[in-house]
Amino acid sequence: MTAPQAAVDVPALLDALYDSYDGFDVSQTTVSVGAEEFAAFADRGDVVEVRVRVEGSEGLLGVPGDGRVPAGGDDGSREVATDGADGDGPLPRAERWQDGGNDTDGDWRTPGGIVDGRNSLASAAEVLVHDQTGVDCRVEDLLRVSLVSVQCEETGDEVWELTALFAGRPEMGAPRRGAAWCEQLAEPLSPF
Repeated sequence: MTAPQAAVDVPALLDALYDSYDGFDVSQTTVSVGAEEFAAFADRGDVVEVRVRVEGSEGLLGVPGDGRVPAGGDDGSREVATDGADGDGPLPRAERWQDGGNDTDGDWRTPGGIVDGRNSLASAAEVLVHDQTGVDCRVEDLLRVSLVSVQCEETGDEVWELTALFAGRPEMGAPRRGAAWCEQLAEPLSPF
């Protein structure tokens, strides 16, 4: 059994997002489960996830949908033919990475992940994008928020998940191995 995450004040995070951004969509879902199933969620604690839809001139910045992203430090020097020539062309495209052996089955998603919620969600999202892709981005807007409450039927206890999808633009850097510019991305808003 894993230790629960430190308590996250989901209502305070949502209030901070309302204070910082105008006009974003919010969806909320409540799911009731039995005590045994709830125990798995309670062990994990409240969860805050951020994702950034980074759109540049080459398309949408993506990472493999299976969640396997190389750790920082990979400089992306693997030569990949992006323009049908010798690999010196523009930034890598997702379909070229797939052909080159990146095992993703074409399932690309927006970069991001779970954060502790202690800092600005936008700042945490920018750091995750850089760590996962090698691209520095600037978060410009909040597109939508998903709230999921999992409640225990027997006790009434609940665990929350807040997932925020931001819009951003690339500022500098090129996708390193394991990240690519894509034409479209899967953007799930909740892993529940």
